[in-house]
Order: sequence, then structure tokens, then C-alpha cells
Amino acid sequence: MTKTALIIEGGALRTFFSMGVIDYLLEKQLQFDYVCGVSAGSMIGLNYIAQQKKRSMHVDLRFLHDSRYMGIRPLLHYGEFFNLDFLCGPIVNQEYPLNFQQIQQSTQRLEAVVTNCFTGRSEFLSETGYDYDLHAVKASSSYPLASKIKWLHGQPYLDGSISNSLPYQRALDQGYDKVVVVCTRDAGYQMPMVNLTSLRLMRRYYHKYPNLVTAYQKRPQSYNQQFQKMLQLQTTGKIFVIQPVQPLELANTETNLAYLYEVYQRGWQLCQTVWIQLRSFLDS
Repeated sequence: MTKTALIIEGGALRTFFSMGVIDYLLEKQLQFDYVCGVSAGSMIGLNYIAQQKKRSMHVDLRFLHDSRYMGIRPLLHYGEFFNLDFLCGPIVNQEYPLNFQQIQQSTQRLEAVVTNCFTGRSEFLSETGYDYDLHAVKASSSYPLASKIKWLHGQPYLDGSISNSLPYQRALDQGYDKVVVVCTRDAGYQMPMVNLTSLRLMRRYYHKYPNLVTAYQKRPQSYNQQFQKMLQLQTTGKIFVIQPVQPLELANTETNLAYLYEVYQRGWQLCQTVWIQLRSFLDS
């Protein structure tokens, strides 16, 4: 029996594109045996497992301008530019309840990629029991300098994208036959070198975690290698990549809700366009 895997890249608000893709998959009732999300992609993966179409999109559009969620206020008050405790907390969950019952009953596996601050390497965490705290998802989405370190099981973690932005190899290593990657970068993208100012801040702020700083510094090279290998694997038929045709021209802190919804629509429409090819890939 064919084993299938879905990989969801992060990318802050670029993941509105991914939300559109994933919601189209939910519309088509397509399920994967294994789901692996990175950073913001891990939250999208959680909503996918919960089978809650459009929840990711509605939550972000509804609360993006809420000062309790994003901006200087939560950064000063909680040490988080994106207040993940608010996003995953009771206020949001009351208005848009996450279907924990569906998650618990699901036979699909979900892992969130995190970066261990001690080692600078990626690890893959599951939400044990899928409790309301969503520790793994929060850790996976905690970008350095904009978030606090998340401690789990005595280990310090930050955003998974620092060490492993495109974890398709994780699925291949576990024996999944068909791997679909939802990417937020177009095929011509090359990640530029790390900004020297941010690197200096990383060295100063995380001086106790030299391996983390090294991983951050090497991220562009690692990402570009992963990205090119991903495209090569697609030509051999080992994986199927869904990615923007053109670059997504938006900042990590984009606040134009109409434009973000347009990006969401691009993801939905592209997935609709490639649906026949995707089904052929999975069925072959």
C-alpha cells in the first residue's frame, strides 16, 4: 500500500499561499499518512489534521491587526513579536475552536520541526496527546530575536526553519513512497546571505548557544542546497512540489488583508490547476 507524506514549509505570512493549497486539498478530501510542518507550516498542518478548512486563513485575517497578537506590544510585554500563546490560547479558540477530537481520532501523523539551541540541529516533535498548549507547534514557530526560547523536556528550542526549512528527506528516510511539498518560494528563488546586523545580534543574544548561531549563519547555504535538491527530486518523480509561479511580494509583517487573501486565492487556484497531475503522481 502506498504511503504518502505532506511537507508544509514555513515563511510567516507567505504561508497564506500554503493555506490556500491545503484548503483545496481539504475540499478534495485528500488525506496523507504523514504531515510535517515547519514554523507557521506546523500550525497549518494542525488545522489540516483537524480537517478544518479555512480556519488558518480566518484566524490570521481576524487577529492580524489585534495588538495582543502581533507587533511591538506583545514583543515588549511577552518577548514575542508574534504572540503564540495568544494565537493558540482560549480567546482565539473560543471564536474559532480547534477540533481536538478530530485530531485525537486521526490516524495521520503530525510532526513539527524545531531547532535545538544546544546542537543547532533539527528535531521532530509530536504534540503528545494534542493538548491545548500546543508546545511543539509554538516551538516550531518561535523565530530567533522575535520570540522567546521554548523549553521542552529540558531542551531549548527555536524555529525549525533555522536548521531544516524543507524536511522532505525526513519523509523519504521513513519510507514514505509519495512526498508532496508545499513551498512558499518560487522555483527561481535563492536565499541571500545573512544580514550582518542580524548575525551580530544573534551572536550577542544567543552567546550561550554557539551551534544555534552557526546554524543561523549557514542557513542560506543549507536552504539553497535543499531547495535545488528538491527541484531535482521532482524531475525524477520522487516528490511533487506545489509552489508559487511568481515570487510572493510580501513582508513577514504584511498587514494588507486584501492582499493576503489574494495570496491565499493564488494557492487555492494553483492547487486546483495542478490537481490532475497531483492525483496522477499519488496514484502512480
